[in-house]
Amino acid sequence: MPYSIFLDIDGVLLPHPPLTSQTCTLCTLPLLGSRANTTLESSPYPVCESCCLKNEIGFEDHFTFPKRCLEALNRLLFTLQPHNLILSSTWRCDSSALDNIIQQFSEFKTNNTNILSSIEDIPLTTNKEYHYIRQQEIHAYVKDQNLNYDDIVIIDDDESCWTDEMFKPVLGERCVKCDSQKGLEMSTVVEFIERINKS
Repeated sequence: MPYSIFLDIDGVLLPHPPLTSQTCTLCTLPLLGSRANTTLESSPYPVCESCCLKNEIGFEDHFTFPKRCLEALNRLLFTLQPHNLILSSTWRCDSSALDNIIQQFSEFKTNNTNILSSIEDIPLTTNKEYHYIRQQEIHAYVKDQNLNYDDIVIIDDDESCWTDEMFKPVLGERCVKCDSQKGLEMSTVVEFIERINKS
């Protein structure tokens, strides 16, 4: 089946650590209570998403993806053999962030079949100008590209993807649900694969 996989980064390949501060180090706005100010870095000096997107900070060593998360993603890609990989993360808006993803994929090593290291680019993204509820961002892409709901997989920690009532009936069961502080786990991948194989 020609799956199209929507990939988030923060909370999926880059788990969020427990917050050590309530405000952004750069703009001093609260980090809690607003999706627009969600911490992006595993640092004792948290920086909000808005400041990252303004390139007020760079993507440095603290943006290294844990190998266990990459192993889980590699397993999912190997099993599903997707036709498309679509970046739905806010990282889609920053070329240096995209370079960071590809570099980490290229450096990934495993004893199993390595799918990640063969990915040289991620040209497909959800709309870079449209930032709203993640579920609705993804649904807009699905409709624009005339994709079949049964052919999509959403890897995300954003609960709107499976709880928002607007498109829950068509997208809810297509989600690989990640715990934002743990990221993508192998057990979650195995459970998802077993579920779609039964459907």
